[in-house]
Amino acid sequence: MLDMEHHTFGDPNGFVAEFIRLFRERTGRREIAVYANQYWFTRRLRPNEWADDRVALWCAQYNGDPGRVDFAHPRLALHQHSQEGNVHGFPGKVDRNVTMAGWSIGSLILDGAPAPGPAPQPSPPPAPSGWIDYTIRWGDTLSGIAARTGTSVGELARVNGIPNPDRIQAGAVIRVPAAAGGGGGSGERYQIRPGDTLSALAIRWGTTVAAIAARNGIADPNFIRAGDWLTRP
Repeated sequence: MLDMEHHTFGDPNGFVAEFIRLFRERTGRREIAVYANQYWFTRRLRPNEWADDRVALWCAQYNGDPGRVDFAHPRLALHQHSQEGNVHGFPGKVDRNVTMAGWSIGSLILDGAPAPGPAPQPSPPPAPSGWIDYTIRWGDTLSGIAARTGTSVGELARVNGIPNPDRIQAGAVIRVPAAAGGGGGSGERYQIRPGDTLSALAIRWGTTVAAIAARNGIADPNFIRAGDWLTRP
């Protein structure tokens, strides 16, 4: 569970997306909950950018009215409705939570064993010479990746064994042509996507916020706009 509440964040959505990606990559688990208060969910977080069907949202709003939250989302699973609760055997006050409609405690408990993976798929054909690994990012489409890397949707799907080009998963690794800089490197051009932050891009690229800002003449590293282009340091 990721607890988002620290006031020093600029735009936290890039961090959340990157945290989820790294958590899944390093643990092998896809299920994760993101906790924040009602203000964060309505004013700061944009769950539609990173909350897929394995992300559960946990909202704190201490209104004493279990299950009634001033925030709505299909992935909203838990309402923390009080911090003044009493539970037998615990001294003092405790937080109280309730599952939202359509959710159960069982659906939110991990048994400690890795989640079963998808059924084995036939191995895709070998990638052409000069193709390199590319990690799919939030907001990517196969057509967008094809345009940036100088190939076609059909060729990307064929090389990577993708049965449905309209469905790709953020965090998955595919092969793309290296000539167009699809794998990244100094001098690569990158178009900013909704939810990106310089801090998240710095982590992804193995560099620093200051280096990205200096390379691109960015006066305020906390302010970047989706659609603008960056050059990697």
